[in-house]
Amino acid sequence: PLVELKKICNRGELIELAEKYVVECKARVDDFDVKMSKSKSLDRFPNLAGFARYLGVSISTIKKIEGKWPEQYGTLLAIFEDEALNSDKNATILNTYIKERLSFGEKKEGGATLPVGNVQLVFEHDMSEDGA
Repeated sequence: PLVELKKICNRGELIELAEKYVVECKARVDDFDVKMSKSKSLDRFPNLAGFARYLGVSISTIKKIEGKWPEQYGTLLAIFEDEALNSDKNATILNTYIKERLSFGEKKEGGATLPVGNVQLVFEHDMSEDGA
């Protein structure tokens, strides 16, 4: 899957395929609406996971192109951010999607180290006397 994705990126076809995926998602909704009296139960929200599925790769495989094709990767994220921001989905769902899948949230950092010698924690109260 990564080899084929690299070929797509080398040919500069990634964005074209993403736009095609978006159009197909919207066409499915339009076709369904006409047939089912404007029902939205099959609403297809264009997203990064759906695009990965469309290409037959994982999200982690798509993320691997960021280093070699940052412009295509950035444009891809912009497409899906735009689709999310202009959708009629619940704000909580969109916020989570944008932060988690498109990596537009706070950066998670862990493993902080202190460059000092011994660290000693001092509590200013006696737990047995204070009760907590």
